[in-house]
Amino acid sequence: MNQAFAIEFELEGPVIIDRGINLSGLLARRIADAGDPDPLPKVPLLAIEGIFAGSDVFILGPVVDYHVAYVRSLRPTAMEHDLALRDKRGRPMPQITLRDEQKNLLDSRTATAAAALVAFGTGDLADVTRILAGLDSIGAKRSGGFGSVTDLRVTPIDHPHAGFADRAGSPMRPVPVEVWRRMNLPPQPLRQRVARLPRWAAAPEPCVSPRSWAMALDAFERELLG
Repeated sequence: MNQAFAIEFELEGPVIIDRGINLSGLLARRIADAGDPDPLPKVPLLAIEGIFAGSDVFILGPVVDYHVAYVRSLRPTAMEHDLALRDKRGRPMPQITLRDEQKNLLDSRTATAAAALVAFGTGDLADVTRILAGLDSIGAKRSGGFGSVTDLRVTPIDHPHAGFADRAGSPMRPVPVEVWRRMNLPPQPLRQRVARLPRWAAAPEPCVSPRSWAMALDAFERELLG
């Protein structure tokens, strides 16, 4: 039986989610890490036309952002040389050294000092809780100590579109415009976004999507209580 729910991830320190995390992707990764080679059919969320009812992960409450610089190593021979030296937006990246086939590039991510992350969804509450049990970190650069999770709570809620939209009808994840209209949700600006899993194999399509991944405490309370 599908049940709407909210998830709170309590953090011990800063987290890096500057490129976004979706709940459905997090669940799929946990299933794959447990040894399942085909995790997507096992994701215990409601799906409409292949779009899971799992929100993006939002940073809760007041936050402080800062940049984390690091050296990224890659083999330029594994991709077109021009792409190897550019970021995802096509901007040139600072080149540090070139030794044999290994190139080291200076890169950076945005870390956020926050007390908690939150997400929403609709699906099998027991399975979601089971899959997330024991989650000890979230986000990027986990091996560097970022995104340490100290506690996780999954709470059932009464919500008509949990995982897709908030109570005001604003998107909480990328949703293709056809699916959004099918749910009779208010019109929203369209952007080219990847909405389907696996993300690396899916093409961008016209979607409604969140404007930011920050959520105020009072907005979170409204989502919980209605």
